[in-house]
Amino acid sequence: GRIFKKIFIETVSYCNNECIFCPVSSKAGARKPGNFMSEDLYAKILKELKDISFKGSVAFHCNNEPLLDKRLVSWILRARGLLKTNYFYLYTNGILMDIKLANQLFDAGLNRIIIDNYNDEHELVPSVRDVIKDSFLIRG
Repeated sequence: GRIFKKIFIETVSYCNNECIFCPVSSKAGARKPGNFMSEDLYAKILKELKDISFKGSVAFHCNNEPLLDKRLVSWILRARGLLKTNYFYLYTNGILMDIKLANQLFDAGLNRIIIDNYNDEHELVPSVRDVIKDSFLIRG
């Protein structure tokens, strides 16, 4: 049987949102900006997943905001090169999202982007509204 079905890779240990319930929000101050996973560790994780023929899903988030890592598109592309059939996804608050980045992430091999900015008024942040508007224009 399989050892595990999902793996979460947190390439940056920080978040740019201010959610009051979150212990790692930018307001909480528990984590500082600039704490990035090393390239060696990332390569080791990918190699080990390939070596065990991992078939489960790979999430490019954990307790962080993954879009803060500017390497993300290239790193997803690298992962897709080794893990050709795995399901790749991430959660984001959407603050840094735009249609260009969304398309780059999908082109690199991401299967799904889930956006939740945890807004008490149930309002989308402007960047997410723009992505939705732009995606309709592109598909329209």
